[in-house]
Parts: sequence; C-alpha cells; structure tokens
Amino acid sequence: MLPIAAIGTVVAALRARGSAVAGPAAVEVVVRAGGDTRWVDPWPDQLAALRDSEHPDVAEAALLADVRRAGPATAV
Repeated sequence: MLPIAAIGTVVAALRARGSAVAGPAAVEVVVRAGGDTRWVDPWPDQLAALRDSEHPDVAEAALLADVRRAGPATAV
C-alpha cells in the first residue's frame, strides 16, 4: 500500500482535473484507501468532499460508495 500522503496527492490531482472520468476515479481511490485503512483520517473527509462535488455524477458515486467494503486490512 502506498503512503497515505501519496494517495492523497493522487486524489487531489483527480479532483482538480474535474473530468467525467477523474471524479469517479477519485471516489474509487478514496473508497479503496478508506477500506484498506479501516477509514482512518483523511478518508472520511475526502469522501465527504466528493459527496459535495458540484459534478452530479461524482457526488452520486460518492453517496453510493460502499464504505463497508473491506480491504486487505480487514479481510478474514
């Protein structure tokens, strides 16, 4: 797993891009990183920011994101 700061940089770049592909990709990265780290900071705030996106598709993807999805840290 990449360091949280590196993943955060990727998410920030995707959000800044603001395209139809970059926004949902940012949601997927945040959900994956959140699940892998059991939703430690900064992932809840990152997902909340994506839910407030001015782009309806991004906001919807973030709202519908399955935050219960377990990553490797929680896999049994």
